[in-house]
Amino acid sequence: MSQQLRPLMRFRYNFDWRNLTLGIRSTIIRRSAYRGFSVHQISLNSVALIFFCVTGAFLLAPASASADLDRLNTWQISCGVDKGSYSKKGRTHTFKTSSNHCPGGTFKQRAEINSNSIPPTTRGTFEFSTTISMATQSKNRFDLFQIADKRFGCAPPLKVGVLEDGRLAFDSAYKIGTAPGDNCRANKLLAGRQSADRLKRDGSPQKLKVIADFDGTGGFRVWVFLNGNAQISGEYRTPDTNQFFQSERFYFKHGVYSKKVFPYVMTSSGMRVRKVKVN
Repeated sequence: MSQQLRPLMRFRYNFDWRNLTLGIRSTIIRRSAYRGFSVHQISLNSVALIFFCVTGAFLLAPASASADLDRLNTWQISCGVDKGSYSKKGRTHTFKTSSNHCPGGTFKQRAEINSNSIPPTTRGTFEFSTTISMATQSKNRFDLFQIADKRFGCAPPLKVGVLEDGRLAFDSAYKIGTAPGDNCRANKLLAGRQSADRLKRDGSPQKLKVIADFDGTGGFRVWVFLNGNAQISGEYRTPDTNQFFQSERFYFKHGVYSKKVFPYVMTSSGMRVRKVKVN
């Protein structure tokens, strides 16, 4: 072995990623061959393999995060709407009164869209933002934004509703079992919290922002802002026993969802989801 190649053998490298361990250890330098390959040839091939795996590890995480972001920015009509009750032009979505096309439940009115889903193992912080213009003379309560997990019955992990007086309010529950029905337990870390500011119903534009920080174990923290001002926050924790429904996926929902049917026109302009960092 040449003197130039010997330094390549005098190092130790260990890489551990998701239970994958690759090692190369060289302590003895010999002028011999092993099954037709010189020692330095075996080592150089191992170095190439290590480099490939390390590079792949760094590339895989951003690719996964990008895929999650793409899913949360891909939207479709939830269940269906009456003709003319939803339209989209560019990044402006228009919602109008519609009957509820989803099966079951007690909510009679729904004009909503939902994003594609992400797995509960997703770690990261996502910001949903849009400019809302709600025009109605009704004081009916309605839901504006949700983080759902496909349960049938009970409140989802998160609902951001608008109360009769315009204040924003959280609703959140844990569902006991997987059978349809309202066998629920309120999530006290979210349910009932209300904002100080109010959402206007006179058609004026108002900026809504919802930040969700997913912990990778089926839980998340959430913050809601109205016109740049922090309003309400809380947390949805992973259920600690198997008696509760375990979220298999999360997805966003946006629009107007209400128990009572009432006339309205709501536009949502510049809507997008982006990746952010929180302290």
